[in-house]
Amino acid sequence: LGAGKTVFAAAIAQALGIPGSIRSPSYTLVREYSIPSNSSNPPNPFRKLFHIDAWRLSSKEEFADLGLNEMLKSNNIIALEWPQRLAPILDDLQKKTNLVLVDIQVLSQNKRKISVFQQFSHVTI
Repeated sequence: LGAGKTVFAAAIAQALGIPGSIRSPSYTLVREYSIPSNSSNPPNPFRKLFHIDAWRLSSKEEFADLGLNEMLKSNNIIALEWPQRLAPILDDLQKKTNLVLVDIQVLSQNKRKISVFQQFSHVTI
């Protein structure tokens, strides 16, 4: 808690050109943002950002009810808080899409250690 997960998701949104503020999905579980198409070179291929707070989720069925399969469609980005809650379906997800684990560790009130893993079967989530 308080590690900066939503701040990190907001930085992703800003980099994608999503206007406005990014709020925590703690109460709604998921927030969906359209990524504006632009004339950047090369053009931005992404369409939507889904920001999920999985803290209260514990089963495959709950993720399915959120519409995870629809979110996994091409050209979407999912920023998932509490990925350890995804453990029951992690192997299946790694077969369907590109996953990147960003681990944010609190070192002090104003200092974080950010680690990025592209293959994380060896990482305890």
